[in-house]
Amino acid sequence: MSLTYKPSNALNINISGQWSEQLARGGVQHRNLSVFTGSATVNYYVGDFSFGAWVSTPTRDLVDSQIRRKTYWQYQLSAMWTHDHWAIEANANNLFLMHNRIIDELNTPSYSYKQTNWNRQYNQYATLKVAYTIDYGKKTSKSPSYEHNDSESAILK
Repeated sequence: MSLTYKPSNALNINISGQWSEQLARGGVQHRNLSVFTGSATVNYYVGDFSFGAWVSTPTRDLVDSQIRRKTYWQYQLSAMWTHDHWAIEANANNLFLMHNRIIDELNTPSYSYKQTNWNRQYNQYATLKVAYTIDYGKKTSKSPSYEHNDSESAILK
């Protein structure tokens, strides 16, 4: 389910949520997992500037109908300035979260397994983009003026 609210031309808010039920039967043990995940995005525009924020809840999943996978909170902050041909954009992802891990876990009466994945790409990073657009080529009208006087179809003549 998703809800978008736009109180003004300068502000828009989007909230999304999903509930899922996973059930795997058979083998030594039955597996089931109920989970709610959600995310929210806020964008604000003022003059040549735009600001944004995004957040997502941790997710849980059944991998190969056996392994329970749990992820972490994620968020992003962004700011952008555009003027004439220039654009500058800065993004910060998970800026204050250092130890994000993905945990895979399997517990059965005969076997137990736990793996923790850590990678720098899961953690904080920032980007800065600078762009300048160059106009080139012949300037043309987007669409020629066209007057419809009579039918151009052979069927209607």
